[in-house]
Amino acid sequence: MTEYFREHVFVRKIKKQELINKETHNKIKKRFIQMLDEAELQNTKGGTHIAGILDGQGNLIIMEDIGRHNAVDKVIGSALIGGIDLSTTTLLITGRVSYDMMLKVLGGGIPCVGTLKVTSNLAIELAKKHNIKIIGRILKDECIVYT
Repeated sequence: MTEYFREHVFVRKIKKQELINKETHNKIKKRFIQMLDEAELQNTKGGTHIAGILDGQGNLIIMEDIGRHNAVDKVIGSALIGGIDLSTTTLLITGRVSYDMMLKVLGGGIPCVGTLKVTSNLAIELAKKHNIKIIGRILKDECIVYT
């Protein structure tokens, strides 16, 4: 049981890390920092997850919630109501990227996800299958590009 748990639940080491160019990384990192700075609930009360949609023109929509899934639902919904073409956006999130989070990304047609955290094997597999880029540890000097 323990061996199965280790093999199938924990994130395996990435065999080869793809790098994104410094300019792209810095652009996303800068907008991620802006998202964190503008998160009113997190900055005044704490305890929230933040999600943002960054479009191709550099516009950033931010939503917060105590649940990471709710924050993502809110920001995707706001972008759709605002008429934003999600196929040209990057989803920025403060929580980890799980399989069910990737289902939301897939449903929205979002091609790229950036997160402070890491991701699960199932999320990576789904992302690879649908050509979705996941960038982990986005605020570090060397982020991890999973797919």
